[in-house]
Amino acid sequence: MGTTIIILEKGEAKRPYFEMSEVERKEVSVKVWEEVKRKAASIGKYPITRNTLNSK
Repeated sequence: MGTTIIILEKGEAKRPYFEMSEVERKEVSVKVWEEVKRKAASIGKYPITRNTLNSK
């Protein structure tokens, strides 16, 4: 099984992740995860998560 590397474009953060509140961190994490899933789907792959590993 080969590994596919997905590279996200560099964005401009308003402030560092460690300075964000928990709510802001969750929002950023969800946005990044959605982008990873979108890019993976565009090449017919699925990101590896606990759920995808358990389903095998």
